[in-house]
Amino acid sequence: MGRLHRAMEAAQRSIDLSPSFALGYMLLGMSRLFLGRAGQAIEPFQRGLRLSPHDPLAFLWLHFLAFAHFLTGEYEESLQPALNAAAKRPDLPSTHCALACCLVELGRQREAEQAAAEMQRNSSEGQEELGEFVSRFVNPEQREQIRTSLRKAGWQGNW
Repeated sequence: MGRLHRAMEAAQRSIDLSPSFALGYMLLGMSRLFLGRAGQAIEPFQRGLRLSPHDPLAFLWLHFLAFAHFLTGEYEESLQPALNAAAKRPDLPSTHCALACCLVELGRQREAEQAAAEMQRNSSEGQEELGEFVSRFVNPEQREQIRTSLRKAGWQGNW
């Protein structure tokens, strides 16, 4: 709803009240990630995953963690969470988006192209949805970093 600072404060408050509240860590990480604080988002995602390793929404945590590592230039660290997220939810375009981005930056062009093609297959109806997802990153440089990597991977989306 565009209130990322407020969401970040609420997530932190929930963690302060209940330090083992895994969802609070995910929300804190998401808020920081979308606010352009990718480096500060990594630890909350990792902690939340440790607290709730079998969470049915783990694919979300993993692909957000992959984006956090990707946006901080930690491409090797972004790969495993991206692979795990795509394996858990192969139908979700944003999981393949994270995977394509980190693979292309690791110089694994063929695999990046395959991930981008999978993203294309899964977003044929939801290209706008993928564009909306990327637009949640308030830092224009980070949005462009994602778009640039996707273009290098062969993505030809129009957002």
